[in-house]
Amino acid sequence: MIFTVDRIEENVVVLETEDEKTVTVARAQLPTVKAGDVLRLTAGVYTVDAKETERRRAEIFALEQRLLQKSKH
Repeated sequence: MIFTVDRIEENVVVLETEDEKTVTVARAQLPTVKAGDVLRLTAGVYTVDAKETERRRAEIFALEQRLLQKSKH
């Protein structure tokens, strides 16, 4: 299963599922994460999917750049 880190609140992390629902997980159950990281849950263990996280961040950055260019014209 794939999750995206939505936000971190004190001792819990709010994750968004692929179908846009949210779940909270104790921070202690996760590796070190930050908002926007993509996590995979396999056999009860969460791991950061660095490749997918970077792909999504690059996609968002490109979208932001296109929007900024449109606003300048």
